[in-house]
Amino acid sequence: MAKRLTATQKATIERASMSKCKAGPFAKLIESTLIGLAGKVKTEVRFDPVRRWKIDIVIDGMIAIEIDGGGYGKPVRCHKCGSPVMGRKANGTLYRITEALGHHTGKAHAADCEKQNAMVFAGFVVLRYSTSQIKENPGGVLEEIRRMINSIKGNR
Repeated sequence: MAKRLTATQKATIERASMSKCKAGPFAKLIESTLIGLAGKVKTEVRFDPVRRWKIDIVIDGMIAIEIDGGGYGKPVRCHKCGSPVMGRKANGTLYRITEALGHHTGKAHAADCEKQNAMVFAGFVVLRYSTSQIKENPGGVLEEIRRMINSIKGNR
C-alpha cells in the first residue's frame, strides 16, 4: 500500500517539477520514503559514453527511472474560425489543446525509444514517468518503484 506523503515531501515534488535537474529532489524522496528497501540512489548517471546519454535516476545500479518533462507549445486553433480548440477532462473541466513539444514530438519520442532500448541492453529495468504523474500521483509512482524493487529482490 502506498505511503501517504507529508507536506514536506509534497513540497519537494513541487520544487522538483520547477528545478533544472528534475530528478534530484525526486531521488531524495525515493531514498527517504523507501528507506531500507532502495539501496544506492544516484541521479544523472551516464551509461553510454558514445551517445553521452544519462539516466535520470538509478536505484541499486539496476533500476533506471526516466522522467519525461517535455512541454507544450502554442494553442491549437480551429482552421475555420481561429478560436482555440478545447478538450474536456474526465471530471468535465475544459482545457486548451496545445501543440506538442519536447518528449511529445515524433522525433523526440523515437530518440527516447532508442535510449530506452540501449538501457535495457545495458541491463537496466526501466520505469518511465511524466512530471505530471509524479506531481499528481507521487504515492502511486513510489508504490510502483517499491513493487519493482521487491520484484527484483524476490520480496513480492
